[in-house]
Amino acid sequence: MQVIYVDRFSPSSRKHAVNEIKRKALCDEFPRVLLFPEGTTTNGRFLISFQLGAFIPGFPIQPVVVRYPYVHFDQSWGYISLGKLMFRMFTQFHNFMEVEYLPVITPRKDNQENAIHFAERTSHVLAGALNVLQTSHSYGDLMLLTKAAELGLVIYHSSSLNI
Repeated sequence: MQVIYVDRFSPSSRKHAVNEIKRKALCDEFPRVLLFPEGTTTNGRFLISFQLGAFIPGFPIQPVVVRYPYVHFDQSWGYISLGKLMFRMFTQFHNFMEVEYLPVITPRKDNQENAIHFAERTSHVLAGALNVLQTSHSYGDLMLLTKAAELGLVIYHSSSLNI
């Protein structure tokens, strides 16, 4: 699958990932590069902030919306272990996935658009297609909240962690 592995906590790993994105996007020997700029799966009610690695190279982007419609069990991660997620998915009679390709978004060259603005513009288009709200929260924020809850520093409802 030619996965580009990224250690979220390593600046050198993130830099290497950006270089790999550039290399694979510029070379005809590789298939298209597929990236998940949120860095996780959410419950589909909000669009969390994007990691910038997909936008730093400055190549046109083909946004793709992925939806998981369900009747009984929401397949999004939420606050659930991988084992429990897999069990629930395998015991659900049907699992569906919808894929929608949106128009290509090209970085603006006239004002030298930076990666942050390119990511925000792309996020806005995806949020509109999904009919959801954008939030400035990130996957890292969810990790911090989860750790604080484990340490008893935060009182929460389990649904509040289901971003």
